[in-house]
Amino acid sequence: MFLSLYSLSCLRWKQGFGANYEFRAAIFLRDGSELYVKDYLYQDGTRKYAYHWQTKEGQNVGRWDNSPHWANLRTFPHHFHNGKSLSVKSSNIRNLESVLGYIRKQLGWQ
Repeated sequence: MFLSLYSLSCLRWKQGFGANYEFRAAIFLRDGSELYVKDYLYQDGTRKYAYHWQTKEGQNVGRWDNSPHWANLRTFPHHFHNGKSLSVKSSNIRNLESVLGYIRKQLGWQ
């Protein structure tokens, strides 16, 4: 299910007490696009994430995150920023595996 990656750089991995962690990575895909990952699990069990996908020229293709804005969306606080249409939509994509699956389909790497 995973993409053929050009390279992956783990920018930060920090394991705290219990299950909490901080993970940051840059994933460079074979088409030249880039995926930047931020995923944090806090001591109280809350999680914050952002997956930012951009072209090799740095143009935003899309970003999934759970920042608590866009309260009108059905999946609040989870949402997707569409870089092409500059719109924000509800999203059930909430983890790296799902993001990579979406990108794979968008790029026709089925």
